[in-house]
Amino acid sequence: MAPGAAAQQDPLQEFQELLEMYANAREAALAALAERDALRAAHEDLISQRADAVRRRDDQRANQLTAEIQAKAAELDRADTELRRLDEAWVEAGEVLISRIDANRELLNDQLQPLNPQNEDRYRQLEEQFDSLTVLRDSVDAEIPRVPLEVPIMPNVRALPGDGDAERHRKANIYRDYADVCARRIEKVEERISELERVRNLEEAKAEFDRSRAGLAGRIPMGQAGGGTVQAVGDTTTDLRTTAQRIEELEELRDELEQARAEAERWERELRPAGGGSG
Repeated sequence: MAPGAAAQQDPLQEFQELLEMYANAREAALAALAERDALRAAHEDLISQRADAVRRRDDQRANQLTAEIQAKAAELDRADTELRRLDEAWVEAGEVLISRIDANRELLNDQLQPLNPQNEDRYRQLEEQFDSLTVLRDSVDAEIPRVPLEVPIMPNVRALPGDGDAERHRKANIYRDYADVCARRIEKVEERISELERVRNLEEAKAEFDRSRAGLAGRIPMGQAGGGTVQAVGDTTTDLRTTAQRIEELEELRDELEQARAEAERWERELRPAGGGSG
C-alpha cells in the first residue's frame, strides 16, 4: 500500500511528532515547576531560620542567613522566569496539538458520514479513533497552563482639585492602559469562542450522524469513548461542562470585559484635560 494511502487511512499517525513535542514541552514545564517549588521551600526555610537567629540574638548567624536569603531569592526569580517561558511553550505545543486533533476529527467525521450502516467493522474502527481523539483533546485542553481569562481589577483613580494637566494625563493614561488590557483579553476570548464553536459544530454533526445511523441500523452505536489506541497525556480529568456551556461562559466574560473597557474609556475621557493628547 502506498504511504499516502496509509496516512489517509490512519489520521492518528500524522501527528505522532506533535504528540512527542507536546509530551516533551509538558515534561520540561513540570520539571521547572518542581525546581521552582523546591527553591521556594528553601527560601522560606532560610527566612524561618533567620527569624530564629534574630530571636536568639545571634547577629552573626542572622547576617549570614540574610545573605543566603538574598542569593536564594535571586535564584527563585530566575526559576520563575524560566517557568513562565516553559509554560508558554507548553501552551503553544498544546494549542498546536489541539488544532491538529480537531482537523483529524473532522477528517474522521467526513469518512463516517457516507458510511453504509451495515459496515459495522469500519464504523467501529472510525468511531473508536474519533472517540479516543476526543479523550486526548479534552485531556490536553484541561491541563495546559493557560493564563486565566478574567476581568482585571478596575483602577480607583480620580482627579483631585490641585491636579495639573500633566497629572490628569497620567491618571487618564492609567485608564487607557486598563482599556487596552481589556481589549487584548476580548480578542483572546473571541479566539477561544471561535475554536469552541468549531468543536460544537463537529460534535453536533457527529451526534446527528450517530442518531441517524442508530435509526437505520435499529440499534444504538457500539463505540465507546477512549476505545482507540491513543493514550491521554497526563491528567485525564474531564471538564463536565458542555461545549455550549463553555461558549456561553466565555460570551458572558466577553460582555463583562467590554463593559469594563467602556467604563475605563469613560473615566479616561473625564480625566483627560481639554485639548486631548496623552500628555
